[in-house]
Amino acid sequence: MAITSGETGRERKALHYIEGDWVEGNPPIMGPLTNAAWMASVVFDGARAFAGLAPDLERHAARCIASARVLGLEPPVGARDIVALAWDGIARFADGAELYIRPMFYAEDGFVTPEGESTRFVLTLFESPMPEPKGFTAHLSAIRRPTPESAPTAAKASCLYPQSARALREARGLGFDNAVVLDANGNVAEFATANIFIARDGTVATPVPNGTFLDGITRQRVIGLLTGAGIEVAETTLSFADVQAADEVFSTGNYAKVTPLVGLEDRTLQPGPLYEKARDLYFDWAKTTGRPGVRMGKVPKIKNEASRKRQRAADQYRPAKTRVLFVAEAPPSDPDRYFYFADVPGHDALWVELMKALYPGEFGPIKLERKQKRQWLERFQEDGYRLIDALEEPV
Repeated sequence: MAITSGETGRERKALHYIEGDWVEGNPPIMGPLTNAAWMASVVFDGARAFAGLAPDLERHAARCIASARVLGLEPPVGARDIVALAWDGIARFADGAELYIRPMFYAEDGFVTPEGESTRFVLTLFESPMPEPKGFTAHLSAIRRPTPESAPTAAKASCLYPQSARALREARGLGFDNAVVLDANGNVAEFATANIFIARDGTVATPVPNGTFLDGITRQRVIGLLTGAGIEVAETTLSFADVQAADEVFSTGNYAKVTPLVGLEDRTLQPGPLYEKARDLYFDWAKTTGRPGVRMGKVPKIKNEASRKRQRAADQYRPAKTRVLFVAEAPPSDPDRYFYFADVPGHDALWVELMKALYPGEFGPIKLERKQKRQWLERFQEDGYRLIDALEEPV
Protein backbone atom coordinates (compact mmCIF):
# COMPACT_ATOMS: atom_id res chain seq x y z
CA MET A 1 0.00 0.00 0.00
CA ALA A 2 1.26 3.49 -0.84
CA ILE A 3 0.53 7.10 0.02
CA THR A 4 0.23 9.93 -2.47
CA SER A 5 2.73 12.77 -2.45
CA GLY A 6 1.13 16.19 -2.27
CA GLU A 7 4.05 17.68 -4.21
CA THR A 8 4.32 15.29 -7.14
CA GLY A 9 0.95 13.54 -7.12
CA ARG A 10 2.70 10.18 -7.48
CA GLU A 11 2.36 7.27 -5.12
CA ARG A 12 5.20 6.49 -2.77
CA LYS A 13 5.72 3.55 -0.45
CA ALA A 14 5.41 4.15 3.29
CA LEU A 15 6.12 1.76 6.17
CA HIS A 16 5.43 2.23 9.87
CA TYR A 17 6.59 0.28 12.90
CA ILE A 18 3.65 0.32 15.34
CA GLU A 19 3.31 -1.84 18.46
CA GLY A 20 5.75 -4.47 17.25
CA ASP A 21 4.63 -4.79 13.62
CA TRP A 22 5.41 -3.18 10.28
CA VAL A 23 2.33 -1.79 8.53
CA GLU A 24 1.91 0.05 5.22
CA GLY A 25 0.02 3.10 4.06
CA ASN A 26 -1.28 5.74 6.47
CA PRO A 27 -2.89 3.90 9.40
CA PRO A 28 -4.77 5.78 12.15
CA ILE A 29 -2.88 5.90 15.45
CA MET A 30 -4.81 8.42 17.62
CA GLY A 31 -8.33 8.83 18.93
CA PRO A 32 -10.31 11.96 19.85
CA LEU A 33 -9.23 11.66 23.49
CA THR A 34 -5.54 11.11 22.78
CA ASN A 35 -3.55 13.77 24.63
CA ALA A 36 -1.28 14.33 21.65
CA ALA A 37 -4.22 15.03 19.36
CA TRP A 38 -5.45 18.02 21.34
CA MET A 39 -2.49 19.02 23.54
CA ALA A 40 0.33 18.54 20.98
CA SER A 41 2.44 16.23 23.17
CA VAL A 42 4.35 15.02 20.10
CA VAL A 43 8.05 14.98 19.26
CA PHE A 44 9.80 13.56 16.23
CA ASP A 45 13.08 13.55 14.41
CA GLY A 46 14.07 13.23 10.79
CA ALA A 47 16.91 11.24 9.27
CA ARG A 48 17.70 10.27 5.70
CA ALA A 49 18.60 7.10 3.83
CA PHE A 50 20.13 7.16 0.34
CA ALA A 51 22.56 4.94 -1.57
CA GLY A 52 22.43 2.42 1.27
CA LEU A 53 23.59 5.07 3.76
CA ALA A 54 21.90 6.74 6.73
CA PRO A 55 24.19 9.56 7.87
CA ASP A 56 24.08 10.43 11.58
CA LEU A 57 21.14 8.11 12.16
CA GLU A 58 22.37 7.42 15.70
CA ARG A 59 22.42 11.12 16.57
CA HIS A 60 18.94 11.67 15.19
CA ALA A 61 17.63 8.77 17.28
CA ALA A 62 19.33 10.10 20.40
CA ARG A 63 17.90 13.57 19.84
CA CYS A 64 14.41 12.13 19.50
CA ILE A 65 14.79 10.47 22.90
CA ALA A 66 16.02 13.74 24.44
CA SER A 67 13.15 15.71 22.84
CA ALA A 68 10.61 13.30 24.29
CA ARG A 69 11.97 13.79 27.79
CA VAL A 70 11.82 17.58 27.43
CA LEU A 71 8.04 17.26 26.97
CA GLY A 72 7.70 14.91 29.94
CA LEU A 73 7.31 11.81 27.79
CA GLU A 74 8.89 8.49 28.79
CA PRO A 75 10.24 6.75 25.67
CA PRO A 76 9.42 3.02 25.72
CA VAL A 77 12.41 2.31 23.44
CA GLY A 78 16.02 3.49 23.37
CA ALA A 79 18.07 5.17 20.68
CA ARG A 80 19.81 1.92 19.74
CA ASP A 81 16.42 0.27 19.23
CA ILE A 82 15.36 3.08 16.91
CA VAL A 83 18.55 2.72 14.88
CA ALA A 84 18.20 -1.05 14.57
CA LEU A 85 14.54 -0.79 13.57
CA ALA A 86 15.33 1.93 11.04
CA TRP A 87 17.85 -0.34 9.30
CA ASP A 88 15.31 -3.16 9.37
CA GLY A 89 12.83 -0.81 7.70
CA ILE A 90 15.36 0.40 5.12
CA ALA A 91 15.96 -3.21 4.11
CA ARG A 92 12.25 -3.53 3.23
CA PHE A 93 12.63 -0.98 0.42
CA ALA A 94 14.52 -1.33 -2.84
CA ASP A 95 18.30 -1.13 -2.63
CA GLY A 96 19.48 2.46 -2.58
CA ALA A 97 16.00 3.87 -1.99
CA GLU A 98 15.93 7.53 -0.97
CA LEU A 99 13.91 7.67 2.22
CA TYR A 100 12.79 9.96 5.00
CA ILE A 101 13.09 8.28 8.42
CA ARG A 102 10.88 9.70 11.17
CA PRO A 103 10.82 8.30 14.71
CA MET A 104 8.01 9.83 16.78
CA PHE A 105 6.82 9.75 20.39
CA TYR A 106 3.47 10.98 21.63
CA ALA A 107 1.34 10.79 24.78
CA GLU A 108 -1.86 8.80 24.74
CA ASP A 109 -3.21 9.90 28.13
CA GLY A 110 -3.29 13.00 30.27
CA PHE A 111 -5.35 16.15 30.79
CA VAL A 112 -3.21 19.08 29.64
CA THR A 113 -0.11 17.49 31.20
CA PRO A 114 0.79 14.28 29.35
CA GLU A 115 1.10 11.08 31.36
CA GLY A 116 4.63 9.97 30.62
CA GLU A 117 3.95 6.29 31.10
CA SER A 118 1.38 6.43 28.28
CA THR A 119 4.02 7.38 25.71
CA ARG A 120 3.64 5.64 22.35
CA PHE A 121 6.32 5.12 19.69
CA VAL A 122 5.92 5.05 15.92
CA LEU A 123 8.73 4.78 13.38
CA THR A 124 7.88 5.84 9.84
CA LEU A 125 9.91 5.43 6.65
CA PHE A 126 8.65 6.73 3.32
CA GLU A 127 10.05 7.31 -0.14
CA SER A 128 11.29 10.86 -0.53
CA PRO A 129 13.83 11.64 -3.29
CA MET A 130 16.81 13.80 -2.34
CA PRO A 131 16.19 17.28 -3.79
CA GLU A 132 18.48 18.51 -6.54
CA PRO A 133 20.67 21.39 -5.30
CA LYS A 134 19.06 23.91 -7.61
CA GLY A 135 18.85 26.50 -4.87
CA PHE A 136 15.97 28.43 -3.33
CA THR A 137 14.86 32.01 -2.74
CA ALA A 138 14.00 33.71 0.53
CA HIS A 139 12.89 36.98 2.06
CA LEU A 140 12.94 38.43 5.57
CA SER A 141 9.96 37.11 7.48
CA ALA A 142 7.80 39.07 9.90
CA ILE A 143 7.45 35.85 11.92
CA ARG A 144 9.85 35.41 14.85
CA ARG A 145 11.24 32.34 16.58
CA PRO A 146 9.92 31.80 20.12
CA THR A 147 12.18 32.07 23.15
CA PRO A 148 12.98 29.11 25.45
CA GLU A 149 10.72 30.72 28.07
CA SER A 150 7.72 30.70 25.73
CA ALA A 151 8.02 27.35 23.94
CA PRO A 152 9.84 23.99 24.24
CA THR A 153 12.62 25.08 21.87
CA ALA A 154 15.06 22.50 23.28
CA ALA A 155 12.98 19.76 21.65
CA LYS A 156 12.11 18.89 18.08
CA ALA A 157 8.49 19.25 19.07
CA SER A 158 5.59 19.27 16.62
CA CYS A 159 4.01 22.25 18.39
CA LEU A 160 6.84 24.47 17.10
CA TYR A 161 6.13 23.81 13.44
CA PRO A 162 2.94 25.86 12.95
CA GLN A 163 5.18 28.91 13.47
CA SER A 164 7.50 27.68 10.72
CA ALA A 165 4.45 27.00 8.55
CA ARG A 166 3.28 30.60 9.07
CA ALA A 167 6.64 31.86 7.84
CA LEU A 168 6.50 29.57 4.81
CA ARG A 169 2.95 30.61 3.90
CA GLU A 170 3.96 34.26 4.16
CA ALA A 171 7.04 33.67 1.96
CA ARG A 172 5.23 31.67 -0.68
CA GLY A 173 2.42 34.20 -0.81
CA LEU A 174 5.05 36.76 -1.77
CA GLY A 175 6.66 34.53 -4.38
CA PHE A 176 9.60 33.18 -2.36
CA ASP A 177 10.48 29.59 -1.47
CA ASN A 178 11.53 30.15 2.14
CA ALA A 179 12.18 32.83 4.73
CA VAL A 180 14.94 34.19 6.94
CA VAL A 181 13.49 34.13 10.46
CA LEU A 182 14.73 36.33 13.30
CA ASP A 183 14.76 35.66 17.03
CA ALA A 184 12.98 37.81 19.62
CA ASN A 185 15.97 40.17 19.77
CA GLY A 186 15.90 40.81 16.03
CA ASN A 187 18.97 38.73 15.21
CA VAL A 188 19.00 36.06 12.51
CA ALA A 189 17.99 32.64 13.84
CA GLU A 190 17.55 30.39 10.80
CA PHE A 191 15.55 29.78 7.66
CA ALA A 192 11.98 28.67 8.30
CA THR A 193 12.93 25.03 7.70
CA ALA A 194 16.72 24.83 7.96
CA ASN A 195 19.81 26.34 9.55
CA ILE A 196 21.50 29.26 7.79
CA PHE A 197 25.15 29.87 6.88
CA ILE A 198 26.74 32.88 5.21
CA ALA A 199 30.18 33.26 3.61
CA ARG A 200 32.16 36.43 3.06
CA ASP A 201 35.82 37.08 2.28
CA GLY A 202 36.69 33.39 2.51
CA THR A 203 35.19 32.71 5.95
CA VAL A 204 31.90 31.15 7.01
CA ALA A 205 29.53 32.31 9.75
CA THR A 206 26.33 30.95 11.24
CA PRO A 207 24.10 32.11 14.11
CA VAL A 208 25.36 31.00 17.51
CA PRO A 209 22.81 28.69 19.20
CA ASN A 210 20.88 30.76 21.75
CA GLY A 211 17.99 28.45 22.55
CA THR A 212 15.58 29.91 20.02
CA PHE A 213 16.32 27.50 17.18
CA LEU A 214 17.36 23.88 16.82
CA ASP A 215 21.12 23.35 16.66
CA GLY A 216 20.77 20.98 13.73
CA ILE A 217 22.67 17.72 13.43
CA THR A 218 23.57 18.44 9.80
CA ARG A 219 24.59 21.95 10.91
CA GLN A 220 26.96 20.52 13.50
CA ARG A 221 28.35 18.03 11.00
CA VAL A 222 29.04 20.69 8.35
CA ILE A 223 30.74 22.98 10.89
CA GLY A 224 33.03 20.12 11.89
CA LEU A 225 33.82 19.17 8.31
CA LEU A 226 34.58 22.73 7.23
CA THR A 227 36.72 23.36 10.30
CA GLY A 228 38.57 20.10 9.70
CA ALA A 229 39.29 21.26 6.16
CA GLY A 230 40.94 24.42 7.48
CA ILE A 231 38.03 26.77 6.79
CA GLU A 232 37.18 29.26 9.53
CA VAL A 233 33.60 28.94 10.79
CA ALA A 234 32.35 31.54 13.26
CA GLU A 235 29.29 30.86 15.40
CA THR A 236 28.22 34.40 16.13
CA THR A 237 25.36 36.88 16.27
CA LEU A 238 24.21 37.80 12.78
CA SER A 239 21.94 40.60 11.63
CA PHE A 240 19.85 40.50 8.48
CA ALA A 241 22.24 43.15 7.11
CA ASP A 242 25.05 40.58 7.49
CA VAL A 243 23.06 38.14 5.37
CA GLN A 244 22.37 40.81 2.76
CA ALA A 245 26.08 41.65 2.56
CA ALA A 246 27.25 38.03 2.25
CA ASP A 247 29.02 36.67 -0.82
CA GLU A 248 27.25 33.33 -0.38
CA VAL A 249 24.32 32.03 1.65
CA PHE A 250 23.39 28.38 2.09
CA SER A 251 21.30 26.16 4.31
CA THR A 252 21.85 22.89 6.13
CA GLY A 253 19.14 20.50 7.20
CA ASN A 254 18.20 16.86 7.20
CA TYR A 255 15.80 16.98 4.26
CA ALA A 256 18.11 18.40 1.58
CA LYS A 257 21.41 18.41 3.53
CA VAL A 258 23.29 21.39 2.01
CA THR A 259 21.52 23.77 -0.39
CA PRO A 260 22.44 27.19 -1.86
CA LEU A 261 20.36 30.33 -1.60
CA VAL A 262 20.01 31.83 -5.09
CA GLY A 263 17.77 34.77 -4.33
CA LEU A 264 17.39 37.05 -1.29
CA GLU A 265 14.63 39.63 -1.50
CA ASP A 266 15.39 41.36 -4.83
CA ARG A 267 19.03 40.19 -5.03
CA THR A 268 20.25 37.28 -7.13
CA LEU A 269 23.02 35.10 -5.68
CA GLN A 270 25.14 32.36 -7.17
CA PRO A 271 26.25 29.13 -5.47
CA GLY A 272 29.79 29.88 -4.35
CA PRO A 273 32.98 27.94 -3.60
CA LEU A 274 32.39 27.65 0.15
CA TYR A 275 28.89 26.29 -0.40
CA GLU A 276 30.30 23.82 -2.93
CA LYS A 277 33.01 22.83 -0.44
CA ALA A 278 30.49 22.29 2.34
CA ARG A 279 28.26 20.14 0.14
CA ASP A 280 31.17 18.08 -1.24
CA LEU A 281 32.61 17.54 2.22
CA TYR A 282 29.25 16.41 3.57
CA PHE A 283 28.50 13.87 0.87
CA ASP A 284 32.08 12.59 0.80
CA TRP A 285 31.82 12.06 4.55
CA ALA A 286 28.40 10.40 4.19
CA LYS A 287 29.90 7.76 1.90
CA THR A 288 32.14 6.64 4.76
CA THR A 289 29.31 6.06 7.24
CA GLY A 290 28.53 2.60 5.92
CA ARG A 291 25.79 0.26 6.97
CA PRO A 292 25.75 -2.01 10.04
CA GLY A 293 25.72 -5.74 9.62
CA VAL A 294 23.28 -6.39 12.48
CA ARG A 295 19.51 -6.24 12.05
CA MET A 296 16.77 -6.35 14.63
CA GLY A 297 13.11 -6.99 13.87
CA LYS A 298 11.56 -6.50 17.32
CA VAL A 299 12.14 -3.84 19.94
CA PRO A 300 13.23 -5.21 23.32
CA LYS A 301 10.69 -4.21 25.96
CA ILE A 302 12.62 -5.11 29.14
CA LYS A 303 15.35 -2.90 30.51
CA ASN A 304 18.39 -4.58 32.06
CA GLU A 305 19.04 -4.37 35.79
CA ALA A 306 21.71 -1.65 35.48
CA SER A 307 19.29 0.52 33.51
CA ARG A 308 16.52 -0.04 36.06
CA LYS A 309 18.91 0.86 38.90
CA ARG A 310 19.83 4.13 37.19
CA GLN A 311 16.18 4.92 36.58
CA ARG A 312 15.26 4.35 40.23
CA ALA A 313 18.07 6.65 41.37
CA ALA A 314 17.07 9.37 38.89
CA ASP A 315 13.41 9.13 39.93
CA GLN A 316 14.39 9.54 43.59
CA TYR A 317 15.81 13.00 42.88
CA ARG A 318 13.36 14.12 40.21
CA PRO A 319 12.06 17.62 41.07
CA ALA A 320 8.34 18.28 41.42
CA LYS A 321 8.76 20.97 38.77
CA THR A 322 11.78 21.03 36.47
CA ARG A 323 13.26 24.52 36.17
CA VAL A 324 16.42 23.63 34.25
CA LEU A 325 16.99 20.41 32.30
CA PHE A 326 20.53 19.18 31.62
CA VAL A 327 21.07 16.53 28.92
CA ALA A 328 24.12 14.25 29.07
CA GLU A 329 25.13 12.00 26.19
CA ALA A 330 24.87 8.62 27.95
CA PRO A 331 25.41 6.95 31.35
CA PRO A 332 28.88 5.64 32.31
CA SER A 333 29.89 2.17 31.16
CA ASP A 334 30.67 1.21 34.78
CA PRO A 335 27.31 0.05 36.24
CA ASP A 336 28.36 1.27 39.71
CA ARG A 337 28.87 4.86 38.55
CA TYR A 338 26.07 7.28 37.80
CA PHE A 339 25.30 10.95 38.37
CA TYR A 340 22.45 10.15 40.78
CA PHE A 341 24.22 7.42 42.76
CA ALA A 342 24.90 8.97 46.18
CA ASP A 343 27.64 6.54 47.23
CA VAL A 344 30.12 6.84 44.33
CA PRO A 345 33.64 7.18 45.82
CA GLY A 346 35.24 8.73 42.73
CA HIS A 347 35.35 9.07 38.93
CA ASP A 348 32.26 11.29 39.00
CA ALA A 349 33.56 14.31 37.10
CA LEU A 350 30.17 15.20 35.62
CA TRP A 351 28.58 15.58 39.06
CA VAL A 352 31.58 17.45 40.48
CA GLU A 353 31.85 19.94 37.62
CA LEU A 354 28.11 20.59 37.51
CA MET A 355 27.99 21.26 41.25
CA LYS A 356 30.93 23.64 40.93
CA ALA A 357 29.17 25.52 38.13
CA LEU A 358 25.80 25.71 39.88
CA TYR A 359 27.05 26.46 43.38
CA PRO A 360 30.30 28.44 43.09
CA GLY A 361 31.69 29.43 46.46
CA GLU A 362 29.56 26.82 48.24
CA PHE A 363 30.90 23.59 46.80
CA GLY A 364 34.09 22.89 48.76
CA PRO A 365 36.89 20.32 48.60
CA ILE A 366 35.86 17.34 46.47
CA LYS A 367 36.75 14.66 49.03
CA LEU A 368 34.61 16.39 51.64
CA GLU A 369 31.67 17.08 49.32
CA ARG A 370 31.57 13.49 48.05
CA LYS A 371 30.66 12.45 51.59
CA GLN A 372 27.70 14.82 51.37
CA LYS A 373 26.62 13.88 47.85
CA ARG A 374 23.16 12.85 48.99
CA GLN A 375 22.56 16.30 50.45
CA TRP A 376 23.85 17.94 47.26
CA LEU A 377 21.52 15.79 45.15
CA GLU A 378 18.62 16.83 47.36
CA ARG A 379 19.64 20.48 46.90
CA PHE A 380 19.86 19.88 43.13
CA GLN A 381 16.31 18.47 43.27
CA GLU A 382 14.91 21.26 45.45
CA ASP A 383 16.32 23.90 43.12
CA GLY A 384 14.41 22.40 40.18
CA TYR A 385 17.41 20.91 38.37
CA ARG A 386 17.22 17.63 36.51
CA LEU A 387 19.74 15.68 34.44
CA ILE A 388 18.82 13.07 31.83
CA ASP A 389 20.75 11.00 29.30
CA ALA A 390 20.11 11.28 25.58
CA LEU A 391 21.01 7.59 25.27
CA GLU A 392 19.66 5.04 27.74
CA GLU A 393 22.68 2.76 27.55
CA PRO A 394 26.44 3.52 27.67
CA VAL A 395 28.23 4.19 24.39
